[in-house]
Amino acid sequence: MKKFIQKNVLFIACLILTFASCKKDNDGIGIEAGSGKVTASIDGTSWESKDEIDGAVFASTQGTNIIQAYGTDGSYFGMTLFGNLSSGLTLSTDGGLFQPQYKPDFMENETYSGLGTLGSGTTTITNFSSSNITGTFEFTGGKVNPDGSIDQKLISSGTYNIDF
Repeated sequence: MKKFIQKNVLFIACLILTFASCKKDNDGIGIEAGSGKVTASIDGTSWESKDEIDGAVFASTQGTNIIQAYGTDGSYFGMTLFGNLSSGLTLSTDGGLFQPQYKPDFMENETYSGLGTLGSGTTTITNFSSSNITGTFEFTGGKVNPDGSIDQKLISSGTYNIDF
């Protein structure tokens, strides 16, 4: 019985902490997300993220920083940037600190990755503050076909500007 009471007290304490730490948003949608824009050229064709609040988002935890962007056509850019970010910093796929990918359809398996022997690229952070990340990127992304051949896409003139 004593263990049962201890578990219930712990459970109630966790619930109180969870609800006490939640912030009420004034926008009525119940989520906190950054809004911004990602643009790029994919093999010479212009691409840009959706204009909705979740079109381009930034998240950061313990040295892992992620930019995700979704196109109106269902396509997706994902960029992982490792380390402490700062304005003027350039990260490369060569060192593994910049890991980009492009998916023509987010729901499908087809992924063009800029890692290892599949591709290469860089990103430069032009501004990083407590409320915004802005930068440029480019990479060659490759995908392995069932026959072992590699298809590549050139991602160039990429930009990101996300408030959080």
